[in-house]
Amino acid sequence: LTEGSEIFRFNPGKEAVIFPPHHPYYGKHGYQHCINPHLTSSLGDNEECEILRELDEVEELKKVQASARENINQCKKEIDKYNGVIVESGDNIASGSLILLRGSLNTIREHAYTDISVQRWLSKITPTTRLDARYIGWGEMRYKVDKNGTLVRKHPEAELFTYYEITLEGKPYYINAKAHKFYNNQEVIYTIEPTMPTDLIPGLPEIYKK
Repeated sequence: LTEGSEIFRFNPGKEAVIFPPHHPYYGKHGYQHCINPHLTSSLGDNEECEILRELDEVEELKKVQASARENINQCKKEIDKYNGVIVESGDNIASGSLILLRGSLNTIREHAYTDISVQRWLSKITPTTRLDARYIGWGEMRYKVDKNGTLVRKHPEAELFTYYEITLEGKPYYINAKAHKFYNNQEVIYTIEPTMPTDLIPGLPEIYKK
């Protein structure tokens, strides 16, 4: 068979993928040679093999996302609907308590959906997990323009935001927590981000100064 005719003999339904490994969609010659152990030593450093690595990363992310979703659903059954769980407390926490709600699991997952380190963390978290978080500062209320052109709060339930640094898979990540009005301004985790907040203000906000 020629390379061209081999492509047309491919059955996407049977193989469960749209294009075969040798399809030029994946580069000039496809990535089929990348999975041949006799060729990888001489042809491994090229466009097609890079594409194969990217495909592998996508597949790994999908698996971890599915695992995170399953674990989150289990954790929600064990977390109090209203009170959540305290994942960190003490003098290193601005309000004294850092709270994880059922909704926190959703917002963390949604905001870091393509971040495999956060997704792996979500796939392993339990209601007794502790974060070893280090307080780094806070941020003021955030605003947005609504459909009427009026400037309104993005998060009406938040008095302000607090930020903490944690380590995931050897890399620094940043907890974004709300000083939540419905929880007496205790801090409720909102997101976990890979970049340091741009509105970071060092020190404690007035509401937490003793």
